[in-house]
Amino acid sequence: MERDFASNRIFHDLPLIPPEWRSQWTFKVILRGESAIPDPSGNLFLVNIQQIYESRSEEWQPLNAVDAILGIPPKQDLANYQPSMLDRIKSLRDLMVFNDEAHHVHDDDLQWNQTLLALHDNLKQKTSHGLSLWLDFSATPRLKRALISLDHH
Repeated sequence: MERDFASNRIFHDLPLIPPEWRSQWTFKVILRGESAIPDPSGNLFLVNIQQIYESRSEEWQPLNAVDAILGIPPKQDLANYQPSMLDRIKSLRDLMVFNDEAHHVHDDDLQWNQTLLALHDNLKQKTSHGLSLWLDFSATPRLKRALISLDHH
């Protein structure tokens, strides 16, 4: 999957995009583990939601008054600092979410929903609108009682 998306190959090899749109259909693809900085628009983050959970950033507490004044000490060489995946996503002014395998995410207490709602709120504060689009896809029914028997005798 990464190979197909990394070069935008999937959009050009499969008949997904009308020919007259293909010249404008390019994304800067940012794969999990990459440290690329997104462009102002036209980015495709191909990541697992676990990579952007807000809880991944540790909460820091000052040990003394000097720490409280100076703030969080850098953990690494500042010349080589790379913003987190979450910080890079939060830097954007427009965001759409396409979630694959979404059959298990409809619980308000799940970190998945909390993370996306935090992104939505972040956008609302910056732009007065939230996520532009949030689509969940699944081939698995959410509720077992929704299963339909296809047993034809």
